[in-house]
Amino acid sequence: MGVGFFVVLCSNSRLGNRKTVFWVMLVTCLGAALRLAAIGSVPVGLYQDEAYNGLDALRVLSGTHPLYFAANNGREPLFIYLASASIAGLGRTVAAVRLPAALLGTLTIPAIAALGSVLFNRRVGLLAATLVAITFWPLHLSRIAFRAVGLPLFIALALAAGWHGARRGNRGWILAGGVLYGLGFYTYLPIYFTPLILAMFAIYLWATGHRARLRRSVPWFVAGAALSVAPLALTTLTDPSLLLARMGQVSIVESAANQGELWGTLFRQIGRGLGMFFLQGDMIPRHNLPGRPVFDWLIAPFLLIGVIWAGWNWRRPAAVMTLLWTLLMLGPTVLAENAPHYLRAVGVLPVVFLLPAVGLEQGERWLARSVPPRRIKMAPLAMTGLLLAASLATTLRDYYGRYAADPLTAYAFQHAAVELAEEINNYAGPVWASDRFAGKWETIPYLAGDRDVHWLAEGELPQITDAPAALFLWPYEPVAPQIAALPVGITVQGTIGPLVKGDLEPAAYPLYWAYRLEPAPQFQESPLAHFEDNIRLEMAIVADQTTSAGDAVLPVTLYWTAEESPGAEYVAFVHLVGATGLVAQDDSVPATGTLPTSWWRPGIWIADVHQVPMPSTHSREECQVVVGLYRSDNQERLAVLNPTGRPIDDAVILP
Repeated sequence: MGVGFFVVLCSNSRLGNRKTVFWVMLVTCLGAALRLAAIGSVPVGLYQDEAYNGLDALRVLSGTHPLYFAANNGREPLFIYLASASIAGLGRTVAAVRLPAALLGTLTIPAIAALGSVLFNRRVGLLAATLVAITFWPLHLSRIAFRAVGLPLFIALALAAGWHGARRGNRGWILAGGVLYGLGFYTYLPIYFTPLILAMFAIYLWATGHRARLRRSVPWFVAGAALSVAPLALTTLTDPSLLLARMGQVSIVESAANQGELWGTLFRQIGRGLGMFFLQGDMIPRHNLPGRPVFDWLIAPFLLIGVIWAGWNWRRPAAVMTLLWTLLMLGPTVLAENAPHYLRAVGVLPVVFLLPAVGLEQGERWLARSVPPRRIKMAPLAMTGLLLAASLATTLRDYYGRYAADPLTAYAFQHAAVELAEEINNYAGPVWASDRFAGKWETIPYLAGDRDVHWLAEGELPQITDAPAALFLWPYEPVAPQIAALPVGITVQGTIGPLVKGDLEPAAYPLYWAYRLEPAPQFQESPLAHFEDNIRLEMAIVADQTTSAGDAVLPVTLYWTAEESPGAEYVAFVHLVGATGLVAQDDSVPATGTLPTSWWRPGIWIADVHQVPMPSTHSREECQVVVGLYRSDNQERLAVLNPTGRPIDDAVILP
């Protein structure tokens, strides 16, 4: 849509030529590549709000077609309907729910080229489009499944069409601008701030002698907007709380947000809002590499040049519109807590990028006047090209390097929930899981919704009668009864899931404990060792060699049984002993803490995996593998018994 609009706009005016269209298309292709590359895995995970959009998209596919989605604090419909089309084609995947964001973000690039061309000239339009294509903020916004990404596109299209129509006296373009502006109300909440900006700009035009143009343009623009926004307006007017509820939750007017200091809070918020462009950006790792400003140090000086130029040329409507829009569209983040907030400030995006573009153009003009053409004919273009290339390199480093690898990013996008969904999907047998995962972590039912999962309410016991099967439990409610309900004659292997950390939680914690149930061996030889308290080490599997992933480790799997439930808690140890003594060790409650010995009962095999770090100074052949148990309270080892029940040692050497 943005590409087609730009081409049509150029063909109906003198704003563009074939060379301009070619370069805009080239920049758009670059932006598309940056937005689509590894979209299903960078950023890693899938945040619950993204998954919520995916779940609503699935409801659309099942026949539900609202104009406003009231759940999850209320959401405008455009993104969700686009996501439904994407999911219908690609399935319930991370990439499918994020793809509409990439497409909307890509289309915004030529739309901003059109806006810059209409307001200023085609050079400014091309530079602004390039900056949008390569800058961290719009790039990241185009790679996450938040509806905010649609707002810049429709603002850019509406302003470009309306401005172009008003200048040429073309009612069709003005009407189209109004229709596109009305469609912006189907994208994201900050659009409701824009009527104030348009009204103030109309007052400026009236005061500076543009009354006739206003009289010719405003009725057609308003008519177009009313035509497209009417269905949504009728829906929300029946229940205004759909829009007002979220505003009240985050407004700094609330005493909980301003701590009784409204004006001081407001001034600080304004400073943070203005500083987001070149000092300190959004600190929330879901929105940004924490603290990274919108413009890097290469582009920020040209933003200031553009602001100075626009202020100096205040008699030019385009300059005033750019400054007015940039300042006032900071309102949604300034008037809400946690400024700057890159989602709430997204209405600034389609216009603020015009300012550094103007600054770059002014720099090119200055350089062209300062450098004799016979010396460096292409100096201005070379300067801009080098700056933009360096800025792109900075974005690539920060986004695909620092940001993608930052553990805070994985926490922010709840990567642990994605891993749980993948485990559920990849397990071939029946799956049982705590219903907390389905009710509190929307990512899991979105990604794993095609699996037939038995969801367990709190306190409900799994009705597992045979293996194989898998059990995924919330470890912060009683787990022992769930394990006690498992059938006999099976092998249980427990593992701890990856860490998760909420925005306001002080520390990370495992999201789940996973238990995989397999049939017990049909033919058992004599146990490797018989320990005190009726515990038997049935068999052990020692890897032939250490693994090479990261630091070398030696995997050792122990299989325990209990003739009677043990009377105490024990720690299992696996020691590597060389000629000079202990080389390495791995001590833990069995199954990495998920199957403590007090839960064991006869008829259940416990698969206990130990990853023993292997130092580079020793080889596997030089070491003996020594296994045993000791009490967790006093570290006293359990004795190994002979067939008559007499102690013979306190550990066993594996063959």
